Amino acid sequence: MKLFTVVTTLFSAFLALVCAPLVLICLQLERFRRRPFRVSASGDSLRIAYILTDLWGGKPGGAASHKAGFCKGLQEWDHIPTVLVSQPVPGLDRVVRDYHVLPAPTLPRGFPLTLCVLANNLAFTRCAYRILRSCRPGVICHRHSHMNYAGVLLSRILKVPFILEYNSPANWKATAAAEGHSLFGWIGRFVEKLNLLATDRIMVVSDVLKQRLVDDGIQPDRIVVNPNGADAELFRPDIDSSAIRQRLQLEGKIVVGFAGHHNSNNTWHGTKYLAMAVRKVAERRKDVQFLFIGDQGLVELVSAIADAEGTGRFISYATSIPHPEMPAYYAACDILVSPHVHMADGSTFFGSPVKIFEYMAMGKPIVASGIAQLAELLKAHKNALLTKPGDVEGIAEAILTLASDPELRRRLGLAARETCLSQCTWKHNAQRFIDAYHEALHQRTPGSTTSDAEHPPGGRHVFRPADGN
Repeated sequence: MKLFTVVTTLFSAFLALVCAPLVLICLQLERFRRRPFRVSASGDSLRIAYILTDLWGGKPGGAASHKAGFCKGLQEWDHIPTVLVSQPVPGLDRVVRDYHVLPAPTLPRGFPLTLCVLANNLAFTRCAYRILRSCRPGVICHRHSHMNYAGVLLSRILKVPFILEYNSPANWKATAAAEGHSLFGWIGRFVEKLNLLATDRIMVVSDVLKQRLVDDGIQPDRIVVNPNGADAELFRPDIDSSAIRQRLQLEGKIVVGFAGHHNSNNTWHGTKYLAMAVRKVAERRKDVQFLFIGDQGLVELVSAIADAEGTGRFISYATSIPHPEMPAYYAACDILVSPHVHMADGSTFFGSPVKIFEYMAMGKPIVASGIAQLAELLKAHKNALLTKPGDVEGIAEAILTLASDPELRRRLGLAARETCLSQCTWKHNAQRFIDAYHEALHQRTPGSTTSDAEHPPGGRHVFRPADGN
């Protein structure tokens, strides 16, 4: 690597650190002067600059599905996403026409990746501005990423509202990365506060995450709960799965499916508890086969448990499945399971699992942990069977109940899909975002309040959990 590139990256990282406090001062000054917005002509399709600044994680999974689904939902409303990414997102280029992969800072091995992350603040902003100044977006939507405030800079330069897509707290990320008390951990928390102060609306995926922000002093009226969703046309009940069942030797079996990835930081999937439940199910039913769909980390985790308990013959695996092929694998299952548990640090599970919405869209009976958002969406014996987090015996009993009752499987599956169609598609997700944008335009100034008279409740699309009917 050329010395000039190394020096440039290091200087950009240093400059990003110096600029962050200056940006904070400018944000404080905004309290004394209304920030002007450039507003698109009434009736025009809204162009959304969707910026994704992460330098890692370009793998299939829930995050990639969310990004593609959100953009597809926007397009279903005839809005136009312009997507700018630091790392390619699997499948996103097939969904969005206006898609740009921006050059990211690099350093030789031995340098902390965090320096590249910091340098990307200015590198990304510079490259993104060259693209956005010509297409003139109406709003900046930044998916919150570690130590990056490019969305703040771009929204101020372009004079448009700034919406932060906030999926997890910096404190939690820093702890998971073992840097909670380090300098980098402190920088991450500072940049997060910078983003939260600058945003006109904060989109969170769950009420739990909203409450965490409220507890940290964020005004509730600036936070919009916008759960994930599913593509109900891609994930649907009438998909033929005979070829997959034949290839995986699942004919004549009641197939229990699970989808997810595994590494040391994402133990909230609860995968090990489902793997431990295999033996309890197999002791009573020899015709039940478990299908784990995911990555090599998932295979290693489940295989270790299966070897210890002697249940390997009751388990099949499918790895590295492209997202467009996932519906056929779900269709090969008779029961789908989501045994989530709380976060590794003991905090309440704050996620909105994309797979739950995909399970629902498939019209399959679901066994899930009754925690957080899952307990809001899924109602026991109405559109799912619920268990306690980490309850191996409960998971096994729920699976056995469904395995022995085809009519219950049919009824729960139909109800789950109906719940998805009524409120949990990506089109619903996109509409909640657009409503938040219009509220930000109306309110104009971050942190101020809008009375009910100024903003009638009938004009806002609000997420309401299923009532189970």
